This record gives sequence, C-alpha cells and structure tokens, in this order.
Amino acid sequence: MDNRAPEPHVATAKIIPPVRGAPVLDRPRLENLLTEVTSRRLTTVIADAGFGKSTLLGSWSSAITPAWYTVTPEDRSLPSFALGILAALRLRVPDLPGEIAAGMIGSSGPDSASDEAGRARAFAAVLSEMLYRQLKRDLVLILDDFHELGHGGASARVIDELCRQAPSTLHLVLAGRYELPFQIERLRGQGQVLEVTGAELTFTLNELESLLRSSVDDSAVQLAPELQRVTGGWPAAVRLTLESLKTSPIEERAGRLARVTGSGGPLYAYLAREVFEGESPEVRKLVREMAVLDRFTAGVCEDLGIPNAAELLTALARRGLFVEPSGHEEWFTLNAPLGQFARERLPLGDDELRWVHRTAARWFEGHGYIEEAVKSLEAMDDHKGLARLLEQHGSTLLAHGAVDSLIRAIERVPLALRGLRTHQLEGEALQVRGDWVGALACYEHVARDSEHLEPDIAWRMVLIHYLSSEPDQAMATFERARLDGSDPRNEAMLLAWTATVHWMQGEAKMCREKAEQAMTLSREVGDSEALAVTHTILALLAAMEGDRRANDAHYIQALEHAERTRDVLLIARVRTNRASHHMEESSYPEALDELDIAIRLADLAGFVIIQALALANRGEVKFYIGKLDEAIADNEAAKSLYQRANSRRVSYPLCTLADIHRERGENALARAAYEEAIAQSEEPKDLQALVPSLSGLARLLATEDPERAAELAGRALALAVGLERVPAMLAAGWVSAAQGKQEAAQEQAVEAAQEARTRRDRAGLAEALELRAMTCGDDAEGARLLDQARTVWREIGNPLGKAGVELAIANLRGEPRTTPRAERAERFLRECGVRLGTVNSAGLLHSLQNQTVGTVEIQTLGGFRVVRDGTPVPRTAWQSKKARDLLKILVGKRGRSVTREYLMETLWPDEEPRKVANRFSVALATLRGVLDPDKRFDPGHFVAADQNDARIDLDHLSVDVEDFFAQVAAGLESQRAGDESEAMDHLTRAESLYSGDFLEEDPYEDWSVAVREEARDSYVKVARALAERAVSRGDDEAAVRYLLRILERDAFDEQAYLELVGTLSAAGRHGEARRWYGAYSRQMEEIGIEAAPFPALLEKIS
Repeated sequence: MDNRAPEPHVATAKIIPPVRGAPVLDRPRLENLLTEVTSRRLTTVIADAGFGKSTLLGSWSSAITPAWYTVTPEDRSLPSFALGILAALRLRVPDLPGEIAAGMIGSSGPDSASDEAGRARAFAAVLSEMLYRQLKRDLVLILDDFHELGHGGASARVIDELCRQAPSTLHLVLAGRYELPFQIERLRGQGQVLEVTGAELTFTLNELESLLRSSVDDSAVQLAPELQRVTGGWPAAVRLTLESLKTSPIEERAGRLARVTGSGGPLYAYLAREVFEGESPEVRKLVREMAVLDRFTAGVCEDLGIPNAAELLTALARRGLFVEPSGHEEWFTLNAPLGQFARERLPLGDDELRWVHRTAARWFEGHGYIEEAVKSLEAMDDHKGLARLLEQHGSTLLAHGAVDSLIRAIERVPLALRGLRTHQLEGEALQVRGDWVGALACYEHVARDSEHLEPDIAWRMVLIHYLSSEPDQAMATFERARLDGSDPRNEAMLLAWTATVHWMQGEAKMCREKAEQAMTLSREVGDSEALAVTHTILALLAAMEGDRRANDAHYIQALEHAERTRDVLLIARVRTNRASHHMEESSYPEALDELDIAIRLADLAGFVIIQALALANRGEVKFYIGKLDEAIADNEAAKSLYQRANSRRVSYPLCTLADIHRERGENALARAAYEEAIAQSEEPKDLQALVPSLSGLARLLATEDPERAAELAGRALALAVGLERVPAMLAAGWVSAAQGKQEAAQEQAVEAAQEARTRRDRAGLAEALELRAMTCGDDAEGARLLDQARTVWREIGNPLGKAGVELAIANLRGEPRTTPRAERAERFLRECGVRLGTVNSAGLLHSLQNQTVGTVEIQTLGGFRVVRDGTPVPRTAWQSKKARDLLKILVGKRGRSVTREYLMETLWPDEEPRKVANRFSVALATLRGVLDPDKRFDPGHFVAADQNDARIDLDHLSVDVEDFFAQVAAGLESQRAGDESEAMDHLTRAESLYSGDFLEEDPYEDWSVAVREEARDSYVKVARALAERAVSRGDDEAAVRYLLRILERDAFDEQAYLELVGTLSAAGRHGEARRWYGAYSRQMEEIGIEAAPFPALLEKIS
C-alpha cells in the first residue's frame, strides 16, 4: 500500500505571468530602467492600484523568462506562501528538492505557532542554500501584489531574509501598493536596491500622444495635454478615458474631457460609471456579481444566468478593461480598481449577495474547489452549509495543506453545528500547527460520550503525551482505547507509540510485546506511516537489547517508509535516531550527516522537540570529536528550545553540557547542570536521561563527596538498561577508585569492557581500558592498557580521548610533558578549554594533578576558588563568608592598598566602621589562616595590612586574572614590536587562562565590575586577534572556536557573527553557516538593527 501524502497544490494562475489581451504601449523608458534589475539584489515597484504595475512587469517579463508569483491574502499563511514561492521557482529551477515543501506542510511542534518567524527564517535559509547550489545563471523572481502579505507576518519575513541570504544570481522584484514591511536601508546604502514609484509609472505626454493615436485616432493626439492635466497620467484613469473617447464624436471629445474635470467626485468612479453604463446588460451583470468573488470561471457565470459566459469573458479579456485572465486554468479576476468601484458604487443587495455566493459555492464544491467553496459560504454566513461541507470535504483541505483555511472555517461554525468528524479534523489541524493543548481538547470532546477512545484519536493523544514527556497520561490514554482489530492501521499506530513510551521508561518486555503486535498489524495493512513508526521503536528496542544487526535493519526500513509518507516528524525523528545509533558506534561523520538533514527538516516544520533533540545529539557528537565550543553552542540552543516548549526533555542537553563542563574541569557548572538534569528526568522516569546524569554526577563528586557519589552510582546501576549500563558501570568503578577500592574498580572496569564489546560501544571500551590502567597498580601494565585505549580513540576519531591518554601514558612512564607527543596533547586540550589537573572529579584527565607545596593560587575567572598546595580549599574551611568576600575585594583591587575604612563600609554597609573594627580583624585573621593554616610564613606574607590599609601581595600568590592580564600585555607589546609569533604565543596563553568572567558569582558588586569589564573586553580583543590569525592561516576550526567564545561573552557582537558565518561557509559547513546567520538576524532584530546581507564569501567558493 503506497500511502504517500498528496503533493501540495498551487494554482497555476499564481505562478504564470498574466496574459494581457489588449494592446500594450511600448514603454522603452521604463523597460530600460528595468534592465538594471539583474544588477541589483532587490527592485521595488510601489504605487497605488491602477498604475499598471502588473501590466508593466508582465510585458517586461515576456522577454526575460522570470519566476512569477501573484500574492493573494491566503499567502499570509506561511505554508501557503512558502509552497507558492517554491512552485514558482521550480518552474525555472526544476532541481530544487521537494523536501522543502514537505517540511512546510507537515506536522509542527508545540511552539511552532509562536515562532512562525523562526520557520520563515529556516525556509529562507534552506531555499537560499539550494539556490546557491542549483542557480548558475541570473533569475528574476517577481512577486506581484506583495502588499497582500500585510505587515509583520511570517510570509513577509521570508522575503526579508531572501533579500539578504539568496545568491546574487537571484534578483527579487516586489510589486505592491505600500512600502515594504521590513528595513532595506542597508541594502539601499550598498546600491543594491532599484526603486520604481508611481511617478515613473505615470504616462508622459509623448506616451499619451501614442495612446491617443493607437486607441482613438490621429486627430485625438491634440487632446494629450488636457488628458495629462485631467488624469495626471494615472494609467487606470487614462484607460477609462480612452474607452470613453472611442465612442465620442470628434467634436464632443474636448467637452467630455471638460466634464471629467468638473464631475466634482472621485475621478476613477466618474470615469468607470460613464464607461460601465455604455456596456451590455450581460457585462454589467457580470461585473457587479463577480466583484464579490476573488476569482471565477465561465462555469460560475453561466450558473448565475450569464449566457455565453465563455465567449463574453474571452472578449472582455481581449479588451483588457474589465477582466483579466488568472493563469492557464480558465480562471479570471476583475480588474482591481474596477472591482473596488463595483463593490463600492454598484453593491449587490443582501438577497443578490447570498444568491451569488450560494451558486458559486455549489459550483466550486461540485468541481472540487473546496477552498473556494468555503470562502463563499463564509461570506454569506451560511453556518449550516459550512458545517456540512467540512464534514464531507474537510479532510481534503487537510490533505492538501490548507490547514489555516480549515481552522478558520471551523471557527466560523457554531459549536452546536459541529459534528464529531469536524471536531476531530480540528484536532488534527491544530496538531499539525503545533497547538497540542487545543488538539487534545478537540480529541477529548470527540470521545467524551464514548466508553472507549477510537484508535485514530488515541494514538494522536499518546503521541502528544509522549513528546511532552507525560508517560503516565500516555498510558492512561492507551488504557481507554478500543483495540478489537476493526481498525488495524490506527491500532498499529497506537501500539507503536505506546511501545515507545515503554522504551523511554526502560520497560523492555512491555515494549517488545506492543511493538510486535504493531508490526503484525502494520504489515497486514501495508501502511507506510505505521510501518515507519513500528520499525523505529523496534530499532530502539534492539539497541536496548544489544542487537546491533536488528537495530541497523529496522532503521533502514523505518527511513524508507517514512520518506514515502513525506511526514516531516517521522523523517526527522528517524534520522535523529539513526544518528544516535551511529554515535553509539562512534561513527561520528555518519551521525553528523544524518543530523544536518534532521535539523533542516525540523527547522522548516518548526518542530521544537525534534529540533532540540537533533541539536542536542549533534552537540554530543561534537563533544566526542573535540569541538567543545560548538558542542556547548548546540546544547545551549537545544536547552533553550526545550525550555521554550516547557519540556522535561531539557534533561538531555543539560546532561551533555554537564559532561563537557566536567571534562573541562568547570565543576560548579557541571554540578548545577547534572542536578537540574536529574530533577527534570526523575518525574517522567526518563531513564535515557536519568541514568547518564546520575553516572556523571557520581564521577564529579567522587573525591569531594564520596558517600553521595557511591549512592548516585548505585542508583545509576540499579536503573540502567541497555546502552546506559556501560557509563553506569564506569561511574561505579571511578567512585571505587577514588575511595581506594582498587580491586572493586578493576572488576567494574572488566565488566564495563565486556558490556561495551557486546554492544559495539567502542568509546565505552576505551574508557573501561583507562579505568583498568589507572587502578591496576602496575605502571607498565597501565601503560599497555592505555596504549590500547589510545588505539581505540584514534580509530573512532575522538581526539579528546586520545589526547588525555597521551598525557596519562607520559605520566605513567615518568616522561616530561615537554616531549613532542605530550606537548601536542596538552596544547590541544588547553585549546579545547580543558583545565588540566582540576580536582574533585573522577576520570583520566583529572588524575593528572600537579601538587606543589607552599603555593597558593586564587582562581577568579569562571568561579572563585582558592587552591592551596594543589588542593582546593573547601567552603567549610572559611568559617566566615566575610573572610571570602574580603579576599575577593582585595583581588579586585589588583594588589593596590585599600583603606580599612573602605573595606569595613563595603563588608558591613549598614554599620559604622568603628563598630565593626573587631569583626574586620577577625575576618582578616580568618583569611590569613585559610591561606596559611600551618603558619609557614609571616602573617603579612599573602595579605599585608597595617592600621590603615590592606592589600594582597601578588609576589607571593598567584591570581589567574593577573596572569591573564600579564599575558595580554606581553602579547600586545610583542605585536607593537613586530614579533607576530611571540605575540600569538602570549595571546594564546591568555585565551586559555580565561575560563569565564571575573567573579561571575558576584555580578552586582561594585568592587567586581571594573575588573570584570576590563577582563571581558581584553578577552574579546584577544579572541578576535586569534580568530583573524587562524583565518589567515586557513585554520577554520580554530577560527570558529574563538568566534564562538566571543559570542559566548557578547551575544550581540555583529562582527563576530558575520565572521563566524563566513568562516563556516568557507569550510563548506553551509547548513551551520545559515543557522548562525539566522541567530545573528534574530539578535539584530531584538535591538532594532537591520541585518547585513549574508556574507558573500560562500558565493565566491561555490
């Protein structure tokens, strides 16, 4: 059974330039002006109705073969407009892929309606990218009646973005009545805009003479100056005047023009009435009645009692005065100014109006034009007729993507007249548009009087609950459903999605039972959608059970069936899951390929949940391949999307972010992210996120809080099923090692290695070898095991793992870190932002700690911490928060003396300094005791103080922000001296020292602001210099890394955004370049700045 979704329909009339039957005046003046179109990015033709915009462009287009699209009010719906633009372009660029269309009409996520602008950006970005690849010659895209899009809508946003993102070979021409609803000052300033206004479109004296000669006779030419004075050259008025003059005797022509001047009313209305009254009764009837319809056919006219309608319409179209052909489907429209005149000056009575719409609706419905029929029934407020039409044909609207029209029509029908089928259709339409709450309400309404839920409603409700992380509600819905074999297709869908809920909760037996039932029914009916969903859950189950061959086979079939359905949700979900499969097997390039497609489709559909999942997975892959800054960016974006959708699945990117922070040694950030991930995943019992979060937090706390770490590792092991068993075992092993239980750690490492081999988890195997190496007690054996781990990391392309092993091997062998291999590894890790030797975490990198007796280090960048003799001072050692704050204030003063009075006022702002002098002395003594508990030095060794002042002695302790400033200063000095190599060495060291803002936990304290801002500004300068250096050397990865770090500090740095987009484009990472350009555009819009055009670099290298 091939149940492919129907191709979306776009009326041919909208994508074909209008055919003009009447003779058209040659206007070389304007046509010469339009020859500049192909040298500009944008051309605007702005004038009121009747100025001949469409006539001019239609005539001009016959010589250039453009893509044409006539905009109508329906195009305010983003899917309708996007499909129309794509259809117009595909006439000239046939190779544009249809998947773009599928992305616009498929089901949407729960937040798509509130982010239509995001979908518009995504569509424009994907379309621009495809045009870069396919469009090798100049092409003009003309959008006629652009004003119909209104102001501030998503459809207008598409064109705004195309103006900036499309290749230079695409030239946009926008014709409409009003100014554009977006800013073009920047484009105008770059000479990229050609503007044609009403002043250029009015007829000149010479043109009026030509028109009078061709339309009337030679003797009429003398009337040209008066005709120009009377009409102002307005083409609509000129045409009507000429029509009037044709039938006037020569001696009456001047008088007729004089009467126009003295009519005392609107010029066009006077002229139209004069011409109209001279027409036949059939023409007058046609104009009055067709004025209330957007478009019509001869069949509609004949049903309304207009004889010989086909011949009449053809003749009128040839004259070009009253009606215009609307494409090549025998459709017509009234001339716009004339239609407005008829509606205002010759209105139909109420009974006439109802008769016209009722007759038209009957004809439209009978000939399959359901959307047109809906409009007529809406116009006459025929609620009963509309209710009947929706019950019988609403599914046709839904199948053809007219979701907005369907929802609008249903809303017009009173609740009392809506049948159950209409309520269900509304639910399906709302679900497609992403209004899950509204969809559930509709489904509940349909089922409220029934003991059991019908399976076609039940599976949709289960899907919504599953994607909303509401497993209990999903299972309650399943229990209410009717499963008797009478509807095998929808019963299969229900069973498959319910099996997915069981999988999420780690219930393998129940998952298999329902999945196998679903497969039996899916094969029975041969339905592609049911087969795609069922193969997907069987693939997930196979992975849980360690059956990789079945996992592969089911995913291949799932994608095949999903692509047949053209359902974006299914395709994107399958590709995201296939990427997870590749990631688990450490096939990172394949995973990234799948995820790029999934992200593009999810962006087009506005499906937030799938967008977020795919971004989180891509971030995880980038973590594994050593692109930590990109990994953070992807996971932060995924976190933001999940939070916007109020989804507990935010636990997935939180867990990965925590893993990255743990590897970097940013323990406070890691702990906060793990704890939030655990909180978010516990209630829905989402073991896929809960177990890795418990395991990661256990490793993080292994040395700081071994008791809690052991409890967390135990929970992870108890809950772990399938793929999550390996990280749980490793966490337990590292916790045992931190507690000195080497034998237990060895056993757990061996078990983890066996489990990893069974599941083809090569990354897990490498980590198990590392754990064995660090706990075996034999340096030679440890080095041998680490060498095996290094081989695995190298084979799977994980440079982070490989670099860590290189350093560990050097340590075990007693080699200095100055050997070339160890030096390269350490440099790579520092470039990734890894703080080597960070304590309070369990793992290979953090076993490489430097412990120097007698040293005190104060860490202020990215968090405050004092490290004494290589060991962090615990919070409990301080006894007093004031003592910690005193040290922070002194650090902020950068070694300068600070008066006691200032310090006391700052620490105790509401008390008099003389009353807190003793407390200050206690705080000072506490601080000195923390820094030198064994009293190995004089009291003033680290903190010097007398009766008046206090300061820290920077000669005796190390402060990271001071080291940072010193490296920056040395780098800048070397630059001034012309020693570029030395400068880059210093700046690179400075960049690696900056792990976060100065005292970021005290953002509002006056004493921290100045240093924080100076350090941040210095960092941005350093990172920009390093990025520029990387670009000049062709090191795109380093450039991207530094630019992302700038944006992490300043989310509105336009230069960094554009350089990042250009760098990604140059590296061939076009999808990511487009995505970052979209982020840049959003940020600029937030602060009211017009976005710059997409960097031209991509075009140069395509």
